[in-house]
Amino acid sequence: MIRASSLGTAFFLGGAAGLLAVEFSGPLGLLTLDRIFGVATPLWCGIFLGMMVLGGRQLWFADHGPVGWSPTFPGQRFRFAVLFTRQDCPLCDEAKELLAHYTDYLPPVTEVDIDLDPALRERLGTWVPVLELDGRARFKGVINEVLLRRLIEGTPPLPE
Repeated sequence: MIRASSLGTAFFLGGAAGLLAVEFSGPLGLLTLDRIFGVATPLWCGIFLGMMVLGGRQLWFADHGPVGWSPTFPGQRFRFAVLFTRQDCPLCDEAKELLAHYTDYLPPVTEVDIDLDPALRERLGTWVPVLELDGRARFKGVINEVLLRRLIEGTPPLPE
């Protein structure tokens, strides 16, 4: 699975490298994209600028999380949340990143490393990350953002 930040970085740097290639191709005459592909230089500049804009947009969304979504009723759902993880687990890192975007609706997440407890390691094995909400395992292996939103929407907020 390609992370949004990796894709954004690739587009941004690819666009910047393309613009540099266009800039240095004219005066040096070593590489002219219009000779190779038969397309005019201004079009190449537009393509590379577009790549940079798309890459920058992707990087912004990767840093700022989901925008424009909130449940019908505001407030925190669930009393406690536990995220079972292990060291050097990319899916666990993604799960922590995703849950950080929903702190307004979820309780503080307690992280438990299953490698420190043989019983947990035996019980959960390769299922990590596992997210338990109020003692019930809701996600195993990966946290699907669409399903997380549905769970938040379908659970009434706690009384204040």
